[in-house]
Amino acid sequence: MFSNATIEGSPCPRIEDNEISHFQKVLATNVTGVFLGIKHASRVMIPRKQGCILMSGSVSSVAGGFGLYAYTALKSVIIDLMKNTAVELGQFGIIVKCISSFLIVSSLATDFFTIKGVKGVKDWVCQLATLKGTILTGEDFAKTAVFFESDDSKFVSGHNFMIDGGVTTTNLAFGLFNYS
Repeated sequence: MFSNATIEGSPCPRIEDNEISHFQKVLATNVTGVFLGIKHASRVMIPRKQGCILMSGSVSSVAGGFGLYAYTALKSVIIDLMKNTAVELGQFGIIVKCISSFLIVSSLATDFFTIKGVKGVKDWVCQLATLKGTILTGEDFAKTAVFFESDDSKFVSGHNFMIDGGVTTTNLAFGLFNYS
């Protein structure tokens, strides 16, 4: 089962301007939706003593400044929910893991960020990522999800896998390894 319930919500980067109703709306989708998916999938998987639950996380769950307040806080909750679920359901042979991705360049991303156009977002992503010369696509994410749902990763559980081009490994603002 792949639990990919995610909304960012309305752009509101300043904490003092955030509304509790917005936070609760993001909570209802990003946490409650995932929790209910896990709950109902486990009802089917426990009697069978097998299954795989995959969740969608975000780089914002491990590094600040990648998302808005509600989104960032609640994606962090997903990681802990995944860990707890992996511990409980492991005794039944059920695998639980998470994929946390960096931004997938799309028209949805251009609508959210102040950067205009797919090319502008692509250029911005290329600047941020440690891995140069490529960007994350929806197909890349899908292939990673298929791998983690397959028997090829049957001994991976309780893990948050970063698919981020190395963006969470460092802060490039220091410029320590910049050769240009």
